[in-house]
Parts: sequence; C-alpha cells; structure tokens
Amino acid sequence: MISSTALDLPEHRKQVIDGCLRTGCMPLAMDTLGAVDATAVRESLRMGDEADIYIGIFAFRYGDGPVTA
Repeated sequence: MISSTALDLPEHRKQVIDGCLRTGCMPLAMDTLGAVDATAVRESLRMGDEADIYIGIFAFRYGDGPVTA
C-alpha cells in the first residue's frame, strides 16, 4: 500500500506507483481507487490489511492541514 497526504507529493506517489508497476507489483493507493461505499479511514485500513508492504511518503503535511512548529 502506498500512502501519503492527499494534497501534496503527487509526483512522489506517481514515481513510487510507476516503480512498483515496473517490478511487476500491483500497487494499492488511494488515488487509484474508484468510488467505494466506505469512509476513507475504513478503506485505508482495509487496503493496509490486504497489502504485503506499506510504503509511507511523508513530508510537510499531516492530515488535512500544514504542520506548524
């Protein structure tokens, strides 16, 4: 499962997804999902349970707002 905040790092997520595809792995990422009948948290937990590997991409945001120090 590939995870990061939704609004930032789109190019980083794309590069990780592309890398997975090049190696023959099928990436699970929230931005590749269609409409589902579940909350984002529940769907994220389901995807994490199904995944063999978790890849977290972290930077300057947490949740839906900027990180402040």
